[in-house]
Amino acid sequence: MASPLYHLVSMSEIPRNGGAYIYALDHEEMAWTQEGSWLLLLVDHVGILSVGARTQVYQPWSAFVVPPGYRCRMKQGNETISCAFWARFTPEASGTPMVALPGYVELGDRGRFWFQRAREAMNRSYQMQRETRVVIADILWSIGVDPGQIRHSPTLQAAERFVEENLATSFRVEELAQRVGVSHNQLLRLFQTEHGVGPLEYIRHRRQNHACRLLLETSLPVKQIATEVGISDLAQFNRLVKGASGLSPRELRATIRPANLFRT
Repeated sequence: MASPLYHLVSMSEIPRNGGAYIYALDHEEMAWTQEGSWLLLLVDHVGILSVGARTQVYQPWSAFVVPPGYRCRMKQGNETISCAFWARFTPEASGTPMVALPGYVELGDRGRFWFQRAREAMNRSYQMQRETRVVIADILWSIGVDPGQIRHSPTLQAAERFVEENLATSFRVEELAQRVGVSHNQLLRLFQTEHGVGPLEYIRHRRQNHACRLLLETSLPVKQIATEVGISDLAQFNRLVKGASGLSPRELRATIRPANLFRT
């Protein structure tokens, strides 16, 4: 089960706070199942988070929204101690307005701001519960988008399936457009509208994530992993992985060593 790119939730009331914490992450890898409540996760470091079948190489000062029921695995990529703001929340079951919350979003300097806001709220223990609840709602509002902006195209979904099934194959965007029955320009507009990038950038992103996942979760040789993502040239493969993680394939394996895959 792949986690969707957006989650449609009601923000008619401030979501209920199920507990908020700032953790110093002293483990390179951790795994959990998100049970009972939603999760808002802010990170200050680089790493990889799997939510269900979707794997995301994330950047410092990014945020994740995880609904209940998903199995998650996080592998951080810093040698120094990293921090994360974990907030469990429960939105209203119904009501308007409805907001589309992204599964993953890079916040940049906004991430530093929200991290500091959360830390300040939690330090004021006499009103921590109430103020932290407001901070959680403010963060969700800041990253949410109008559901009317989120489009679900069957043609785009077919194109995404083709990409996932053919990551090990070299193919051109023109072939992808032909397979799903649209012109090159139509396909470009579909990807730009829903993903904010063109088909080439989307394909590169999917190959990056698949390559990083194989590097971290298997003992396959680097050359074989490069073949698994459709790249025969190792120099090109090194650039692909470094563009996602900032590390070469061998450095990534050495820095983020999978320990117990299902440590809770």
